Amino acid sequence: MKRKCEVAIIALVVLLVVGMFLSYTPSTYYCNFTVNSSDYDIEYVYDSNYGMGTNTVLIETDGNYDIQTIIALFDPSYVSMNDSDTQFKKLNYMNDYFDARGLKDFFICNATEIVSKMNEMDVKTTAFLFISGSIPDIIYNGTVSCPLIEWLDAGGTMINMFGCLGKYVSTFDEYYRVSDYVELFTGVSNNGMFRDSAYKIYGGHQDETIQESLNVYINECTYGIKFQKLIDPYLCIGSVSDEGYSSALIFKSRNGMVMQFSASMHNSTWVFQSFVQVIASGLDYSAEILDWRPGDTRDDNLGSFSTDAEHCHVYGYVGDTDQTYAEKVIIR
Repeated sequence: MKRKCEVAIIALVVLLVVGMFLSYTPSTYYCNFTVNSSDYDIEYVYDSNYGMGTNTVLIETDGNYDIQTIIALFDPSYVSMNDSDTQFKKLNYMNDYFDARGLKDFFICNATEIVSKMNEMDVKTTAFLFISGSIPDIIYNGTVSCPLIEWLDAGGTMINMFGCLGKYVSTFDEYYRVSDYVELFTGVSNNGMFRDSAYKIYGGHQDETIQESLNVYINECTYGIKFQKLIDPYLCIGSVSDEGYSSALIFKSRNGMVMQFSASMHNSTWVFQSFVQVIASGLDYSAEILDWRPGDTRDDNLGSFSTDAEHCHVYGYVGDTDQTYAEKVIIR
């Protein structure tokens, strides 16, 4: 009898410990974001077992892009301008940031795999991410007949961070400068459009609607682009320096899209989270934020929008810069 009591007590203690563990483990937290729409009205609701601030953003675009997959280059066999170890750390951070914002398909590939993926992936839903500062010559060689430019010509998306867009090409032994890289990406023959300097510069005022609705703040313009000189559609997201360089810019490039984030690699985590937030939110060069609503997962967890926009989506997220949950829902 005594033995049975001891076993029962041990079992009860185990159950209590397991219960306490489950109660305080983050995996028990949940949040769901549901959106229902009719011809003009859009209703949304957050269902969560924890209380935190929300923001729900209604975004209109031309409907050409719905980025669901991010494929990032990492290939230490090629010389790169940015340190390989730092690149790898940043990519792993971004993997977590994308995952928290509903972009679950984040892949890190070498140069050969990137070329293969560019021949396989859907141009509307896939973006290729470059953070090395110089791009391997198997992907990009500064001419129109290379995989990266062919990807843009087909309507695909390129994301460039921590370096001057298209200026440097890598080999196994060195990197070299491309002469007409500005015109290749913009159609404009003006080398002063793209900035590349060891001296950091910063911008001031940022678009308040984008900053407040998406909780992003990007102000370093070190590798910025003078967006006013572009002839194709663009969306300036970040701050602008006195010289006219944007710290974050999305623009139409050839038949595709480029997202240029112009900060240097050694920066605070909230800067990288802002980059990821812009991408995950579904902004493109045609985007306009029509409306946005703050709220809370517990006390103010539902709301509605009205719009007759031909193409629009809703981006709902929980938390501010350091988010715990987000989701993009295409309406039409």
